[in-house]
Parts: sequence; C-alpha cells; structure tokens
Amino acid sequence: SESALPDLWSGFDDYRDRLLSYLGQVKFGKGLRFVLDPLARHLGLADEFETIVPESEAYRLEWESYLIRTYTGVEDAKARWAMGETEIKSFDELARLIPLWQGNRGIGYLYDAQTNKLLRVDSSKPGWWQDFWQFRNQSISGYMRSMAGVLKRQVADVPVVYTWTHSHAIFLNAESDGYDGYGLATRGAPSVARQLGPVLGAIEQAARPMWYVATEVSPNVQLPSPVSPTPPPGSSAAATRAALFGLFDDMKKMGVKGFFAGNSKELNGSSTDWMTVPDRLDWLHDYSAQLGAQPSAARYLPHVLFYPQSAPGPARTGPVPGASNVLWLGSEASGESLDLWPSFSGYIINLDEAHSETVLISTQGPRLVHILVPDNRSVQAFTADGAPVAIKPINKTEFLIHLDTTPTIIKAGSQRLIVKEAAEDVIAQLEAMMVMSRSSKSPETQNVKASVYQATDSFTRKNYDTAYLYGRVGLDQLIDVLKPYVWLEGEATVKDAHTFDEVGYHPEASGERYLRLSNPNPPSKYGYGAHWEFDVIAEGRYNVWMAGSIPGPSVSPIRWAIDTAPNLDPADKNPHGPLYASDTFGWILLGAANLKKGRHVMEIEVMDRAISPPIYNFGVDAFLLTRNGQTPNGTQRPIPVDPQTLKSIPKLKRNQKE
Repeated sequence: SESALPDLWSGFDDYRDRLLSYLGQVKFGKGLRFVLDPLARHLGLADEFETIVPESEAYRLEWESYLIRTYTGVEDAKARWAMGETEIKSFDELARLIPLWQGNRGIGYLYDAQTNKLLRVDSSKPGWWQDFWQFRNQSISGYMRSMAGVLKRQVADVPVVYTWTHSHAIFLNAESDGYDGYGLATRGAPSVARQLGPVLGAIEQAARPMWYVATEVSPNVQLPSPVSPTPPPGSSAAATRAALFGLFDDMKKMGVKGFFAGNSKELNGSSTDWMTVPDRLDWLHDYSAQLGAQPSAARYLPHVLFYPQSAPGPARTGPVPGASNVLWLGSEASGESLDLWPSFSGYIINLDEAHSETVLISTQGPRLVHILVPDNRSVQAFTADGAPVAIKPINKTEFLIHLDTTPTIIKAGSQRLIVKEAAEDVIAQLEAMMVMSRSSKSPETQNVKASVYQATDSFTRKNYDTAYLYGRVGLDQLIDVLKPYVWLEGEATVKDAHTFDEVGYHPEASGERYLRLSNPNPPSKYGYGAHWEFDVIAEGRYNVWMAGSIPGPSVSPIRWAIDTAPNLDPADKNPHGPLYASDTFGWILLGAANLKKGRHVMEIEVMDRAISPPIYNFGVDAFLLTRNGQTPNGTQRPIPVDPQTLKSIPKLKRNQKE
C-alpha cells in the first residue's frame, strides 16, 4: 500500500517470505515486463521521515553492527558524537541512544530509554546524525537490492524497478547487482529540476545500466467529450491529443524509455477517469506506433554536464543556459563553488584523486580573460556540449581564453586556476565605491583604505588570488556602509523573533541557509511569522523583493509589512528571474515602501495552511530592497556600481602609475 517507509528492519524477513509465497501461486505470461515497487509504493524519506529514528530491536542490532564496523572503539564514537565524559562503555549502549535534537531544534541530549538517563552532547556537532543517516541510507539501499535479487532468482528473471520519489541517497545504486531502474510517477508535466533531471542523474551515476520509465503518467490535460481516434484539426480533442503527445515527447527528450499511462481521477479537480474513453486508448496506440518508427528513440540520451550537488555554484538542474541541448545534473562527486563575484562564477568537480574539472562562466557577458595556472601545457577547454575552446598561451603559467554566460569546462588535472580579471573587477568596484564614499563622511570607510592598498599592492605583484580576497573584503565592507541596496538573509532574523520551525539547508540557497516553516500544527497565539531589522542611509521609495517559496497550492499564503504599516498581500506573486533550489525558490515583488533614513523592521506573516498538503509551509531565503530599479537574479547580489558609472572612475592601471 502507499507507504513512505515501512519497518524494513523488523518486518523484512516475514514480508519477503509472504511475498514469495503469494507470487509463487501466480503464473506469469510472456507479457511480464518488470516488477514495480516490491517494498512499498512510493518508498521515500521526505519531510518528517528523514528524521524518524526506528526503535525496533532488529534495527538496534543492525545499527550496533554498523558502529562496530565503523569505529575502532567506543571512545572514538563518543568523541565523534561530542559526548564528553559518560558512563557508556559498549557499542550496545551507544546503539540504544536516541537524539533529542536535530539541527537547531530540540535540546542537546541523547536519551537512553533502558536506563531513563539523559546524556549531554554538543548539539552543534552533527556527528550522531551523520552516522545515523549514512547507516540508514546504506541499510535501506541494501534491502532494496536484496528484495530485487530474491525476486529475480525465485519468482521471475525480469527487471525490478522502484518508483523514484525524491532526490535521496537511497536512490543511488552504487552496486553492480540488485534492482534495475527507476519509475517516474507524474501528475501533469513533470518538473525537469525536481523530477526528470534528478532521476536521469541517478541513472547516469549508477554502477550498472538502468531502466528509466514513466510508470504512472497522469497527463493532466483537458477532458473533451468522446470523439473519433483522429479528431478534426482545431478541435478541443485535437488539442488534448497534441498536449498528450507533447508531454511524452518532453519526457523522451530527457531520456525516458517507456510510458505507462494509468487511471487518474485527480486531474483538474475532475472526477472523470481519463482512461475510460476508448479513443484516448487509441491515442496511446498511435504514440506507440510513432515510437516504433523511431529506432533512434531507444538509443537517445541527452548530453550531460555534471556539477557537485553539495557545491553547485551557478549550476541548476535543467538545460544549460546557452546550450539547451545539454543538461546540468547534480553529482555526488565532491567539489567546491567558485564565488568570484561580481564578474565570474563556477565550480570545481573532482573526478578522482588526480583529476578535476573547473567550470567557469562570465556573469557579465562575453569577454577575454587571463587565467594563471602552475603549468598550462596540458590544459584543455571545452564548451558545455564538448566542442574544443581555443586557448592562447601567454607564457608557461598564463593563458588567454574566451568566457561567456554559457559555461566553459577547463581541464587542468588537479591544478587550481586563478582568474586575473576577477581581481581587476573587484578592485575597480572597490575604488569606485571609495570615490562615492567621500560624500558620506562615514568614519567606517577609513577602515577600508587598508583593504584598497593591500588589494592593489597584491595585484601589482601579480598575486591575483590574494588581491581578489582583499578587494572582496573591502567591497563587502563598503556595501554594508554605503548601502547601494539592502540585502537581508532569510535566516538572519531578529533574535528570538520568529516562530518558523528552523534554519534549513540547501546548497543552492543564498548562503546555503534559509528560514523554513513546515508544520501541520496550528500556530500559537503569536501566529507563524518572523521579523528582520535593517538600516537605510537615504530616504526614498524602495522596491521590496523577497526570495523564497513560490506561491502555489503547496505554499502557504503570506502578508508583509515594514514598521507599523498594515500587513499587505504581495504585489506580484509571479516569480522574476530564474528559479533555483530545485525550482522551489524564486523572487517575488512584495511591493514598494517609502522609507526614511534609519532603522526599520520587516515582517512576514504566514496566514493559513497550504492547499495540498494542508500544512503551514513557507521558506524565506533573502530580501532585496533597492531604489534604482535593480532586479534580482537568483542568489547573485546586484553589482554596486553600474558599468556606465564605472567608466568615469579612474582605472586600476592609472592608479598604479600614480
């Protein structure tokens, strides 16, 4: 039945035996294609299931065995879990402990139900949770593979497929045996960022070839009255048929190799069963015939460019900007983001111990840049779709290359690259801001002069990475003083002035953190809301933008206010700019406010439950307040000095001569 996570640890053996007994009575015919979801329909660990700790004895024994294999002794595990001095002497005792915190919620204790004792831990250290998640994920994956192996040996030697429910480590098949693929359950057009792309990424990184089929296709298309199998052009039935075929085509372009269109009574709020009208079955037959006439469909796979899921930089799952035939997909490989704001962004992805790839984009458009590297003789560069990119050597340690907003892949072994223009641009912004600061008479700007000197001096000595760091520190300080705009992080609320659940983590969020509410319970008398403080240095009318949950059926409605003004609905609920965080976050325009110089308070109030599921659900990533018409762009902050103004400021080389 529908179940996110059954008790695999204590119930697996009995369930497996009952399943084998039941299937042993079934006589399968030649039409048997594969077995779907033999453990639970839509197995997964979403929402609260991620932090549920099983309590069965079978689980505890398996958990204890994992700890024994992982640590050389009990003291090593206690140190990892930041437990300090305790009376715990055995792995059996360690395996009994239950955490009373997760993240920044709860209290910093481990609870021993057998002795009814609380053991204090440093809850800022996530050692216990990291061990638990690694063990649990490995264990569930093991049960998934084990069930698949048993069925193929004892019931029918056909593939075993699990429905992919969400991005999670349990769906990374790192072994050469076990289950054989993933099924996709869709309601309407599936999201590339949340469904199609992540499934393809898991398949591409699997240790064996994997099936990729849409096992539950609910097309969510208009339901016309019954017509002939070939509806007349221009009719509503023809539009429905075209929409259905378009849905299949979109999934096929993402690598899906089979479609099973099933019953659904949830489409458009209608109680009509989509599959009961014979002509729609004829449409499926027609599409099947089209697939049969396209031999290339079975061989096709989109070109993929991987990014480290833990450090994505500018990458977002979906078509690569400027290279729509290439997909950016998240990888479990390690790496790091390259934050070279305001002009460049990118990431490093580690292919193995000796090889990595650096992916760079120019956020300000096409330009030639100088890149320094210890030895450029083996350096190669490619476009996102694999075409070679010309490299012009300047000397042994420097080369010239063309960068654009479309990513460029640079292969240089394990060598680290330094972009000269990253330092040049940040220093130019810093110098321009220093000129602008002369009228502010702020003593804080005097503290930045040291950063200006250190940055320009390092640049003159060709220490471009050091020059960038000094320049970036000074520029961030000046932005905080001069406030060409106001940027607020969602998690940086007034202390104890929010009733959201927690500070959540997402590698694509601004600063990788955001304020999160996901709660089925009604609020207290204080409601669900949060407050932020900010300063403006000039009176004026400010546009107020917020990055966070995109309004929709799964998101709670909100209202906002600044200071004592009445709470207002957002002025424009349509997202502006690219979506991010798996397409769950975007920027909406809350409205405009006339603000005087000084301190102000921003308030967000969650008004009601979402429609589906009916819980209080909202996330706040950041705010942007601006007077000059700037519009947000993902998590990239606006440039403080626009290019036109920058042209009137003395350039770096001129200042060096002076």
